[in-house]
Parts: sequence; structure tokens; C-alpha cells
Amino acid sequence: MKVKFNKAYLQVLAAFAAKDDVRYYLNGFHIKSHPDKRGVILTATDGHRLVSIYDEYGFTDDQYILPITKELLTASKKSKTRDKRPLTEIQIIDDKAYILYAEEHVVDWFKEEEPEETDRIYHVEYISNVDGIYPNTKRIFQGISYEPVSTICVNPLYIKDLASICLSSNIPAVNLMFCGVDKYIVAVGGYEKEIVALIMPSKGEIEPVELPEFASFGGGDQDIESEIDRRSELKDENPDLDPLYDEAVTFIKESGRVSISSVQRKFRIGYNRSARIVEQMEIKGVVSAPGHNGAREVLVDK
Repeated sequence: MKVKFNKAYLQVLAAFAAKDDVRYYLNGFHIKSHPDKRGVILTATDGHRLVSIYDEYGFTDDQYILPITKELLTASKKSKTRDKRPLTEIQIIDDKAYILYAEEHVVDWFKEEEPEETDRIYHVEYISNVDGIYPNTKRIFQGISYEPVSTICVNPLYIKDLASICLSSNIPAVNLMFCGVDKYIVAVGGYEKEIVALIMPSKGEIEPVELPEFASFGGGDQDIESEIDRRSELKDENPDLDPLYDEAVTFIKESGRVSISSVQRKFRIGYNRSARIVEQMEIKGVVSAPGHNGAREVLVDK
């Protein structure tokens, strides 16, 4: 066995690898050569998420599933040695994994059974190939369509591990796309967009979740006295009622319920305009002020 890849990718692979249930998913990572023989493709999955990484400068002499030990992961997180020399690669030769530091990007010991330049070794431990079924990422990624979605429900613990992509490549963010009828997330990141992660959705509500109205009342009011005067004028003379106000009142009377988002969808208008119309209804006594949960009541009969 002869393998090498950028050590920074081990943190990303570890974040997406199976931690507990290893009956069907990888407890480690898979490595194979790129089809055009330039570099390697690294893959890890826990069944809910999958990450695929292209290391253009990596090498492997075959396909392997390799474990990610705590010791190897801890050592890989260090970027430099005590004398400030940068740590660059992980090389696996036969049954030993090495983390190396060197002035050049690639250290090639593959012609030797045992490295002689031991001063380049930062960490070494025994490691062995794991028998298992190779994940078929081709089946997952080929032919997927990117579609806009109205809502998506995701376990936030799955999202937080996207930070490992940013940390591995010193970039501040990743690109997110929502795909297919299953509404899964595809994240693309890395210095050269060489990291692709897929996150399956969690079970949640099918219909879009209405934004609680209290959210729009947060923060400070810039001019409270002017707002009080404006409300008083509106209540007495109605000079600035929205042109859709009467239609909106009829709509909420018929439906028996009111929310900013329902008015927004009904009349196909912006959120701010919908909020003003509902606010005007509150001032005129058509609907109540928001309750503790943000919901309002219709105060007038049909």
C-alpha cells in the first residue's frame, strides 16, 4: 500500500465519516485514483452526509478504505512544528502512516520500503486497510438537477461540520445549492472548489413554515414619538391607507385568520408592504396586536 494526500483534508473526511453506525457506512475514508491518473479522490460518508475531495497532488496505488484514528487526526490539525516548518502531507507506506514536514510540497519516499530521512517525520503510527463496500458517488452526483425550494429542514449538527471545509482551505465560506425533489444540500468549497459535500434533509414540515411575526418587531425604534404621531393620524383620518387595504380586510374576514405572510402570498406583494397593511388593520381595530407567540386574532365579524 502506497498512499499520499494533503493532511488538511483529513479533518474534512473525519467530520463526514461514520461515528457510530458502521454497518453500512464508512468508518474512515475511501481513496482511489482520479480517472485521468492525476491525483486522488477521497470520500467519506455516514449515510446522512457525504463528502468528495479531489487532491490533484495525491497518489494511491489502489483503492482502499482507511481508518481515521484519533491520534492521526490530532497530529494532522497542527500546521507547523516547533521550529516553524510547515506540515504538508500524509503518506501511508505499507502498514505505517506518516505526517511529514518538508520545504517542498511533495515528499516522495515511495521508492523505499522504509524512509531514511527520519528528520522529516512529525508523526507515525500503524494503519491497515479496512474491508468494506466502496461508496458509489457517481450514482449520486451524476444527473442531479438544481432546483429552487420553498423550504428545507436540516439537522443543524450536519451544517456545522461545513466549517471543516473552510478551515482546511482557509476560505471564509462555501457555496450552497438546493437540489432535487428530496431537497438536499450540495456544498462546494475549497481553495480550488475541490471539496463537494452532500447533506440529506431531515424530516420536517412539507409546507413552508410561516415566519413568526414577532421577528419583525425586534431591535430598536429609531423615532418612537414620530411613530406614535403617525399611528394617531392614521387612526383619525385614514389618509395613508394602502390601496389594497380594503381587499386585505375582506380576505382576512373570510379566512378568519391573519398573518403578514398570508397577506403577502394572497396579493403577491413584498413583506414590508404586507406588514404595513396588517399594522393598519391593528390600528383600525380589525385585528389584535401580536400575542406572546406572534399570532394575531381577527376582531371583526364577516
